[in-house]
Amino acid sequence: LSVHMTKCNPHMQSALRAAFNSPTSTSSGLELHLLPERLNKETTASGLFDGVEFLATTAVDRPDAAVIQYLATHGCKALVSSSATCQHMDEAAASAAGIFTAAAGAYHPHSVAEQALALTLDLLRDTPGYYARGQTHNFKLYSPTRTLQGRTVAIIGLGNVGLAMAHILQGFDCSLRCLDLPEVTRALEGDHHFAN
Repeated sequence: LSVHMTKCNPHMQSALRAAFNSPTSTSSGLELHLLPERLNKETTASGLFDGVEFLATTAVDRPDAAVIQYLATHGCKALVSSSATCQHMDEAAASAAGIFTAAAGAYHPHSVAEQALALTLDLLRDTPGYYARGQTHNFKLYSPTRTLQGRTVAIIGLGNVGLAMAHILQGFDCSLRCLDLPEVTRALEGDHHFAN
């Protein structure tokens, strides 16, 4: 099976190459082709996607009804999104054209929460500044380091990511103030870590 991926960032490219070069994928006959362009009306007209049966897209690609009709008449059987949803593509047009659509699914909530925490810590501790000074072997602390410990943190939305973030922040001994729909906050009333 040949999988064609539209133009994507270098990090995604290296992750895809690693996944497709693993012993599991090479033994199953999977083959990856990274395409140099995004999927839109102009690039489909160029013929770049002709004969591509399985096409993986990103959220910045624009497979609208016209693009999907073109793909269907040129052999496309499956159109998948590397993002969590297919909202950037015309799923109704794909279904009518007989093209299977799918999305990567939800991102792991702990991964998103940990990334948000890392960015928060970067802001509190001026990590980029310390990193830049460290490159010149200057390890002096120029300002007091601010910490999360004991701070009050507001979380708006207690979905999967919000709850993951709340549990992580408990480890920093933070006082949490959470805002969500009443039925969600009522379910957490007995938990001493959460305050409305």
